[in-house]
Amino acid sequence: MADACGCEGPGCEPDKVPGARLLRRECAMLAQFFSIFGHPTRMAIFCELQDGPKTVTELAERINTSLQNMSQHLRIMRDKAAVTTRKDGQCVYYRIVDERIVQGAHLMRDALVEVLQRRAGGGVNEET
Repeated sequence: MADACGCEGPGCEPDKVPGARLLRRECAMLAQFFSIFGHPTRMAIFCELQDGPKTVTELAERINTSLQNMSQHLRIMRDKAAVTTRKDGQCVYYRIVDERIVQGAHLMRDALVEVLQRRAGGGVNEET
């Protein structure tokens, strides 16, 4: 039987994680939010902001992209509530809106590394 996200099969066991059951509207909200990280530039921005707030100029220099391109990506991230701003004089500093987003990214990275290591080691693929 499919869960609230339409997930079914042996790899879809949300009851194993407390509070893991997601409603369809929550799944849609998460899909919109996670789309932020589907672009290499936005992922690079996220990685840079883990160290603390930075200006558009600082980010553009660190990521090696134009100010215009950086501003467009930051606007998308701000519109989807991943980053927030603080103005200090004429400088606008961007930061990740909530530390739990960074913690969630670390959790997903750890899970992905583990899955890829199992797959490389010839482990059973739960999806097939």
